[in-house]
Amino acid sequence: MKFIICIFLVLFSVFVQSQDIKFSMKTDKDIFISNDIIEVAFTLSTSDYNNDEFSKFKPENLIFNIDTTAFKIVSKNVSFSSRYLTSKNVDSTKTTSKELTWKYSLKPLKTGTFTLKPAEVNSLKSNELTLKIIDSNSDEAKEFY
Repeated sequence: MKFIICIFLVLFSVFVQSQDIKFSMKTDKDIFISNDIIEVAFTLSTSDYNNDEFSKFKPENLIFNIDTTAFKIVSKNVSFSSRYLTSKNVDSTKTTSKELTWKYSLKPLKTGTFTLKPAEVNSLKSNELTLKIIDSNSDEAKEFY
């Protein structure tokens, strides 16, 4: 019985630790003009600076499949940041975080509404995004200028 409880506690701690890691995909807006360059950011973050699971994520492990008939990847960038802050209040609260960000610059190849499928890193999946690309010569595009 003690063995089963130990196994449960180990598995629970791994589960809780991995739950602290968040993976998301975002852009600064959801409607773009056909001659825009779209920056898509994938962010992997944890608020636990000592999270051992976070160190298992490597930049080269990102899987991002795009519709190559709708978008062309024009550049990629990876950045890493970490922060360790201790505030000087009564309870000496500590704030820590780590963040790994991949940025892809995409050039739209056609107009329409497109869904960027979730990216994946190790076993985590991001959200999906729906983007609308409008013709740069359309009346709708003139509202953006």
